[in-house]
Amino acid sequence: MRTSRPARAPLRPVLPALVGLLALAPPAASRAYVTREPELWELGHHGVPEPVAETPPPVFPLVSAAGGPEDLAAPAAGVEDDRPHARNRERAREHLEAWIEAHADELLERRRRPVVQPGELWIGSYGQEPERLFPLDGATTPETVALDPLAEDLVRRLFRHRGSGEEHEMSPRLLALLSEACWFFQARVTLVSGYRPRRYCVRRQSRHMFGAAADVKLDGVPMDVLADFFTLFADGPYGPVGVGRYPRDGFVHVDSRDETYFWTGNQPRRRTPRSRRSR
Repeated sequence: MRTSRPARAPLRPVLPALVGLLALAPPAASRAYVTREPELWELGHHGVPEPVAETPPPVFPLVSAAGGPEDLAAPAAGVEDDRPHARNRERAREHLEAWIEAHADELLERRRRPVVQPGELWIGSYGQEPERLFPLDGATTPETVALDPLAEDLVRRLFRHRGSGEEHEMSPRLLALLSEACWFFQARVTLVSGYRPRRYCVRRQSRHMFGAAADVKLDGVPMDVLADFFTLFADGPYGPVGVGRYPRDGFVHVDSRDETYFWTGNQPRRRTPRSRRSR
């Protein structure tokens, strides 16, 4: 028997168009609880009707067995987020909300005709045909993410080092983060770099050499917006994350790690004054 929803503080104002985004989607989409992270639930799922008791469990593997809107309620009024990096997440949320508001029509159209299913990863490297796969085990939850054994070989091949062709097991939490972004924005992931052997890593403890990091772009999504999206997951259902912004190259580094960390990499090149170039 389903318990009644507890009282919750009013949601922050979000563009009215977002309220009806998923109401326009097929019924199955209304059952796709993608994350237990309150910030992303409110942004991507506000207005989704509650499932009825007879509704079968959602197919998407990143939800808890009894996942539902009441499990994702935002903190009550006056209760502060005491997790690490709360300010980073709040700032990222504000930036993401602003971008969503500015691109409401485009996002609404994507939701009306979804090209990515919940739990699906649409990914490809430069010059290669992208792959579509469901990389995660259907029995897992955000707290116990695991790869689908049938997808492991394909995942290793997709994320292999392009120079040497070497492969490595990939972190299921990394795959979960990429799947979240792919579904939320309804866009394809472009993989710039996945696994890198130790000899190709500049940093000694690079998460790339453990198969826990990826440098990525998302079609039609600015680098900063994608970085803000991953920042909202910091110390959340998938644990600590690393998010690096690389403005000059236009990609975001995202990884699964033991302690959350944010940074900005290569800065945009400064244009040399004309008087100096002529010397």
